[in-house]
Amino acid sequence: MDATARTHKPRVSVIMGAYNSAATLDEALESIRGQTMQDWEIVICDDGSVDGTSRILARWQNLLAERVTIITNDRNRGLAASLNSAIEAASGTFLMRMDADDVSDPHRMQVLTEFFDANPSVDLVGSSMRRFSERGQGGRVIPPARPDKNTLRTHVPFCHATVMARQFVFASLGYSEEAICHRVEDIDLWFRFFQAGFTGANIDQDLYLVREDAEAVRRRTVRNRWNLLRVMLRGGRLLDYSPRFYLRATLAFSKVLVPAPVVIAMRRREARP
Repeated sequence: MDATARTHKPRVSVIMGAYNSAATLDEALESIRGQTMQDWEIVICDDGSVDGTSRILARWQNLLAERVTIITNDRNRGLAASLNSAIEAASGTFLMRMDADDVSDPHRMQVLTEFFDANPSVDLVGSSMRRFSERGQGGRVIPPARPDKNTLRTHVPFCHATVMARQFVFASLGYSEEAICHRVEDIDLWFRFFQAGFTGANIDQDLYLVREDAEAVRRRTVRNRWNLLRVMLRGGRLLDYSPRFYLRATLAFSKVLVPAPVVIAMRRREARP
């Protein structure tokens, strides 16, 4: 369904990239269908999946009709390219991120839009989130309440998949499709977000469950950590950070030496049924 053909422009467009997500996609989409706020559409880019993802998406499009827009990449192009396609097709006043293997709290959309209504000067809002896996729920991830251009010196300012932004924010910034940004496209986005003068906030409510199973941990490869370091160093120059920041970022690269089984064991220890 072409978003431009709709007669009703929804308040919220959920933008999602899906790659070989057949095992988790139903749960993710069901959590959107169950939102307490119902003025939404979903724009999903199938990023060249070779499992049953396309069949599941077709079923959901048949179920929700014009509320679902499906874009299909002819090959796997990565999350940044998929999200850029979804942004272009979205028609909502607000764009809300969602990953195909995670779960949104039923009140998520309502809470975020009400925050925008009460805070017209804020361009993007995220929330805290809780990890989960097949073993149950794990620890919370709590970003700073009012991040600014200096936050990236020491912290990630937003949990990427939790955010909702005014349409013009995503439209003007987009996601970098450079190889250097592979799996760290969100960090690159945050540097450019603050460089452009946008403002953001976070709500201290767990409105999002992020799946962090063994496979998710294993995807954090040495190459991805190397990309993160390069993006951090480039972003520091963009925001005119001091030399001390570059040393701290380089030292943080040593985290890549922690073996995946150790990280997995730590996550399992904190999980609760």
